[in-house]
Amino acid sequence: MPNADREPKEFYGSLRLYSTIAFAVGWLIIGLGLLATIVGVVMAVTDDDLLGLDRPILILASVGALVFVGLIGLGLLAIADLIYVFIDIEHNTRRTAARLLDVLEKPDETE
Repeated sequence: MPNADREPKEFYGSLRLYSTIAFAVGWLIIGLGLLATIVGVVMAVTDDDLLGLDRPILILASVGALVFVGLIGLGLLAIADLIYVFIDIEHNTRRTAARLLDVLEKPDETE
């Protein structure tokens, strides 16, 4: 196999780019969701005019949004890591196949 000795960094450039973008967007979503939750809870505790919402509803909506945004962000982080796992599996499979071919192509030395 001619590509067996190549490093995994040389393959799948677009997948690596997507994985990096998904990783960055996942953390960005988690950070912005956390910030929005903090702002929502602070508004509920300190502000008298709550945009027409009751305090418990605003707090519940803020916490619910944090859970929803956290799941989306963690999902993107999981997808980003999963792409790297698949690339590593492909690289290990390629190396194993090359080694098996080397073993099968060598003449039997016991004869």
